[in-house]
Amino acid sequence: METRGGQRPPFLLAGLTEPRQASISMRGISRQESFRMLRSLTAFLLCLLPAISLAQEPLGLTAREQAWLSERLTPLRVHNELDWPPYNFNENGQPKGYSIDYMNLLARKLGIKVEFVSGPTWNEFLGMMKDHSLDVMLNIANTKERRDYLAFTEPYYITSVGLYVRNSENRIADLSDLAGKRLAFPKGFFFEEFIRNYYPGIKIAAFDSAPDSFKAVDKGQADAVMDIPGVARRILQEEKLDQLKYAGSVTDPRFITTFSIATLGSNKILRDILQKGMDAITPAEEQELSRKWNLKEGEGELSLFAADDAAYLLQKGKLRFCIHPDLLPLEAATLDGTHTGVASEFVKILSQRLTIPLQLVQTQSWQESLNYLKNRQCDLLPMAGTADEDSGGLAFTKPWLSPELVVATRHDQIYISDIRQIDGKKIGVLKNSAAKALLGKTHPDLTLVEMDSVLQGLKAVEDASLFGFVDTLPIVSRSMQTEAVKGVKISGGIGLRADYAVAARSDDARLQR
Repeated sequence: METRGGQRPPFLLAGLTEPRQASISMRGISRQESFRMLRSLTAFLLCLLPAISLAQEPLGLTAREQAWLSERLTPLRVHNELDWPPYNFNENGQPKGYSIDYMNLLARKLGIKVEFVSGPTWNEFLGMMKDHSLDVMLNIANTKERRDYLAFTEPYYITSVGLYVRNSENRIADLSDLAGKRLAFPKGFFFEEFIRNYYPGIKIAAFDSAPDSFKAVDKGQADAVMDIPGVARRILQEEKLDQLKYAGSVTDPRFITTFSIATLGSNKILRDILQKGMDAITPAEEQELSRKWNLKEGEGELSLFAADDAAYLLQKGKLRFCIHPDLLPLEAATLDGTHTGVASEFVKILSQRLTIPLQLVQTQSWQESLNYLKNRQCDLLPMAGTADEDSGGLAFTKPWLSPELVVATRHDQIYISDIRQIDGKKIGVLKNSAAKALLGKTHPDLTLVEMDSVLQGLKAVEDASLFGFVDTLPIVSRSMQTEAVKGVKISGGIGLRADYAVAARSDDARLQR
C-alpha cells in the first residue's frame, strides 16, 4: 500500500518542472528515480522473492540458495491489501493488482509457492513482519527506520506522489503550502517518517486505509491527502468523492515512491533469491503487467503540454538522447547498449510523460555525448551537470537529482565537514565530471588533479599520491564497495551538491517553445 495560468515555460520540457502546471514536476519525477534509479542511488535495495522448490530456469542461484529453496516446505506468506488498487487489493476474496501479478511472476521464475495473507491494515502488516508471522511485503518503500528490521530488494516500480484537496481549496499545491495544516495518509506509510523528519510543521492525520484518508478530507477531518496518482484515481472514482480534486505533485524528491519487496532482516538469503528472480523478469513482461493494470501516470489529471506542444511531440515521433556511458550507479551503457542506472528509470518515466519513445544514441564518452547534442545528433541529455564547463549553448530543466559531494581520504585522516579543510591539498576529481565543474566554479583555488576513473582516484588516495578524492556519494560509495580499495574511507561532505538536470540545445526552437 505504498511504496511509496501564466506564461508557458520557455523550455518544452519545463512543463515537467512546474508543479502547478503539470501532473508531475521534473523534481518529482526524478531523484529517485531509479529503481533501479533507486536501485543505485541510496544504497539501495538488494534482493528478494519467495522460495519452495528449485527454480525452473537458471537464475545464477548459489548452492546455498538452491538448498534453501529445496528445503522450504511451506509457501511464502505474502501480504495482500484489501483496498489499494490498482497495485495491491482484494476483490471477492481474490488477491489482485500489479504487485500481486508481479509476485506471481516471480514465483513462477523461482519455482516457488506463495500464500497471500489478506485482511490486516498496512501498519498491522508491518507488525506481522516484526513478529515473524509474515515472510514478504510488496510495494514497500526502503527507509532508514524500516532497515532496522527488514531487508529490501531493488525497486520494481517507481511513481510520483500527488496531493488531493476539496474543490474549494485553492491555496495548496505542494507540501510547502501545508504548514500548520492536516495531511492525511494511511498509518505506517513511509510518508509519516519523512513528514516528521523534514516537514515538522505539518500536522499528521493517519488513518487505517487509503480510502479512509481520502474520506477524511471529504469530511473536513484533514486539509489534504497524499497518495500516488494511480491509487487516487481509483479511490476517487469508486468512492464517488467528486468534491475532491488533484492539487499538485509533491516536488520534494524524497517522496518519490518506490516499490521494493521486503523480507525479514534476518532472512537476507530470501531477499537475495527474490532479487535474482526479479533480475530475470524481462522488460516485455513488465510492460505487459503495466498494460494490464493501465499504469499510465498522469491520465485524467493535468495535461503536461499545450495542444500545439503535444502535437509537435507526436509529429516528432521520438526523442534521441545521449548519456554518460560509464557513471554507475547514476547511469551507464551496458555491453549490449542498454541504458542502466538511476537515470535509466528516470528516462522510462520521462518517456511515459511525453507519450513518445526516447531512443538511446550510443557514445564512447561524456564529451562525445555533449558534442552529439550540440551537433544535433541527439535531442536530450537526461542527466547533465548544470555546472558543466562545456555547457555553453545548452538549456536546462530544474535539477531532478542533487547528490551530495563527499571526500574520500585515507583511514588515518580526521572527519571532514568543511571544504576549507581540503584547501591547499591535492584533490582528485573525475575528468569531465559534474564534481570537477562545480569545484572549479565555486572554489577555483583548490588544487584539483584530474583522474581517468574513480578507481584511479581512490587508488591514488590509498597510496597517498592524493590527499583525497571528491565526487558524489553514490559514485564514491559504489566504487569503494565494488573495487578492491583498502585503507580509504568517506571522511565527510563538503557542503556542496552536484545538480543534474535534463539538457537540450538552447537554440532548438521546437523544444524551447
